[in-house]
Amino acid sequence: MSAMKIFEMKVLLIIVLAISVVANGHFLKFFDRRVLLESGARRALAGGAPAVFDISKSGGAPGGDMTAQVNKAWTDACHSNAPAKLLVPRGEWLVGELKFTGPCSNPAPIIIEVQGTLKAKPDLKSFPSGMWITIYQACVQMMGGGILHGQGEAVWKTKKPGDDAFPDSLVFSQYSSNTDGIHMGRVKGVRITNTVIAVGDDCISVGDDSNDITITNITCGPGHGISIGSLGRYPDDKDVRNVAISNCTFRKTANGARIKTFHDSPVLQASNISFTDITLDNVSNPIIIDQNYFAKKPGASKVKITGVHYKNFKGSTNTNKAISLHCSDAVPCEAIDFTDIDLTYVGNSPVNKNLKSECVNAKPVFGGKMNPAGC
Repeated sequence: MSAMKIFEMKVLLIIVLAISVVANGHFLKFFDRRVLLESGARRALAGGAPAVFDISKSGGAPGGDMTAQVNKAWTDACHSNAPAKLLVPRGEWLVGELKFTGPCSNPAPIIIEVQGTLKAKPDLKSFPSGMWITIYQACVQMMGGGILHGQGEAVWKTKKPGDDAFPDSLVFSQYSSNTDGIHMGRVKGVRITNTVIAVGDDCISVGDDSNDITITNITCGPGHGISIGSLGRYPDDKDVRNVAISNCTFRKTANGARIKTFHDSPVLQASNISFTDITLDNVSNPIIIDQNYFAKKPGASKVKITGVHYKNFKGSTNTNKAISLHCSDAVPCEAIDFTDIDLTYVGNSPVNKNLKSECVNAKPVFGGKMNPAGC
């Protein structure tokens, strides 16, 4: 596995696609039902304007199947000896399975600039691997303000309980099940910025062995918020360290800032995690640590959660349990602190209107303005 990986979203992308950043060895085991986006070792930006590989110059036209043209543009960019940009110009471009794979000979991160709309073909046979877009062992910077439209509604009706045969989607109804937005795992140095995400599951989830992660200026909703985890599902899960989440807005989400770990897990640790300058609008669980996630068999979670910092939360919640810390009795949470949490209740309960905090196997420190009061 390369020493450094980076995936960067620098401008607004309204994406209808599940995006994941995953390293070697966990490609199928962890996320066989999700689109996988992985970047390779980060290299220094080379000077000079990039060579532009425009998908519209490879033949085909908007409305037709552009899968081959897009894949060819990637191959040409990947093997360019100069800095390169893959350009999706304005217009709608219909594509099946795209494979942006390396290693590349290009000396700098390849820019993928989406100005128009990439639309997934509504035929499941166009995705033989069960994935729409794979970025693997390549250094990529994604930008452009365009749209990746998964056309999830065209295939929802084909899904059967337990069936993971088609790509998930990122921007669609909250009623579409199990649709993560961006998932990452086994990566280092990932930054996700200035992005709007609306899904039926986590807007962003940070999986095991993710280190030095920055998530900022995200608007999430509907969805399940931004989650660390779930962690501890597999026996070879590894630690998560140094995750900074800031300047995010949650609108009508099931959760806000969440950490979730499996029961009966291997021994690992999640440490140095911060949630700062968070705005909540009618959120159900603004702050939650759940170490009994998906508990279907006995055994306490052995994921040690330590060094988690919550600062400057403001907004509203539709439930009266604004802070919920349910930590493991095997390895209680440590070094959890809250500063300036100011939430108001906007739910419909005629009796449970007073906000509260709940702490199990945790002794957090509270400071500044606290509404609700600490536990």
